[in-house]
Amino acid sequence: MMLTYVGYHGNELEIINDACESEKHHKSTGDTHWYGDGKYFFEDSPVGNGLDHAHAWNYKEQKKDEERVLQSTKHLLMSSSLDCLI
Repeated sequence: MMLTYVGYHGNELEIINDACESEKHHKSTGDTHWYGDGKYFFEDSPVGNGLDHAHAWNYKEQKKDEERVLQSTKHLLMSSSLDCLI
């Protein structure tokens, strides 16, 4: 069975452009991230819209005029989905 995840990542224009051109997502590093180093995406949930959350986070954290949100869609086999969440 195939699972589809749609995630939204907010960041500076330059980083989003690099991700689109290279098809690789920017990895956040440092001590100030929620769960350590990684790639963070918001997704739609019963408590909110992922796109809105990404824009809100970007505005709060970046406070720059040239912020953008990248939408990424991943299709995974159910058996491999837990490997991606760990």
